[in-house]
Amino acid sequence: MRKFLLSIFLVTALLLTACGDSKSDKEAVVDAFDSILEADSYESSTSIDLELDADFNDPTVEPFIQMVNDIELKADSVYDAEQALQEAVFYFSGTLSPMTFTVEVPFLQDLQNNVMYIETDSIIDNFGLFLGLPEDLKGYLVEIDLEEIEDADAPSTEELNAHTQEIISELLNEKSDDDFSRDGDVYTVVFTEDDIKNLIEKSFELVDDTVPADELQFALEGLDEVFNELDINALEMQLTIDNGELKEQNFVIDVLVEEGDEYLGIALTINTAYKNMNGDVEFTINPDDYDILSMEELEQLIFELMYYGY
Repeated sequence: MRKFLLSIFLVTALLLTACGDSKSDKEAVVDAFDSILEADSYESSTSIDLELDADFNDPTVEPFIQMVNDIELKADSVYDAEQALQEAVFYFSGTLSPMTFTVEVPFLQDLQNNVMYIETDSIIDNFGLFLGLPEDLKGYLVEIDLEEIEDADAPSTEELNAHTQEIISELLNEKSDDDFSRDGDVYTVVFTEDDIKNLIEKSFELVDDTVPADELQFALEGLDEVFNELDINALEMQLTIDNGELKEQNFVIDVLVEEGDEYLGIALTINTAYKNMNGDVEFTINPDDYDILSMEELEQLIFELMYYGY
């Protein structure tokens, strides 16, 4: 009898715990997205897939459509909040018959000092032949002061990233519960035209809060005209969540534009997979291991190597 009562108490306690921890689909998505924003560190891999499907009377458009469909875009990233560092490697591959281009560019960003570092090796390997740059340029690290190339009145890169994340988080919180659904560990958020206009309005405020109301209204009205020309098949975000942690997210856009007997279909998918959340991460670029050049010093060195050979 005692064991029987203990079993009942145990089952009841487990049921109460499960009920207390249950979340709506919206709450699960918002919490998982916030876990990325609040993470101390993580690694991520992003791929961008753009597919165009078109039928135009102009035959010269077809090679352009094929060129776009052949493009491959990927990025691997490592982030550490404590060190205020983010490293990324961008991959690009494309074909413009008869030539094929493959580019791989790693860079390190110092988020605290708003500085970016790029290895000269990657510049030579990817663009040296095209730009006629000498091999002797290898072995350096180029330091780019982002504050010098940004508008003095504009937010810094770190502020821009933070504000962008806040905007998306706000947008998710403002959406109706009906826009969220779940299939196993995969949650889907459906976006509407109003969501996009809301996003653009918030972005205007982020870039420049002095934009006159009439100009903002004109932009939003122009967006209405764009939407009137589109057939939206899909405009959604899919998130894979495991134990409250965001593992993968997909932004899916599928639209169709028709005019007479011509049409253009645009299917865009941006996939990002996360791993090693709040774990120890490693960076491959260490500024202490290089001779560092400013952009002006790089230009001077290129001039000397190309024209004087030293």
